[in-house]
Amino acid sequence: MERALGLLIGWLVFSVSTLSGKSLFLAEGALIGLVISAIAVAFNRGSGFLTLSEMTLNLPQFGEMKFAINLEYRRVAWKLFVETLTRVSTQPLGTEDGSLREALNIPLQSV
Repeated sequence: MERALGLLIGWLVFSVSTLSGKSLFLAEGALIGLVISAIAVAFNRGSGFLTLSEMTLNLPQFGEMKFAINLEYRRVAWKLFVETLTRVSTQPLGTEDGSLREALNIPLQSV
């Protein structure tokens, strides 16, 4: 089994070393994508202990506040983030491109 794997890897390395032009570009891109994907999978599997589950804020006027972070709150926060990012009021408005008053008075959609 180990010999077959070594033979396969040797054949792949030799085949890639004989490539040039677009074929070499595609092979290198595929290899880089494979490496990045492997790193992302390894990070996602091993990052369970790095997940933020609770946050505590010490505010002078309100005291200490604790926030639990779960999947539902993450979804709501993401929807609010997308809503504020895509609102007309956060985008540049040209002099001939609409009414600033209307852009600022659009009610926030329910999340």
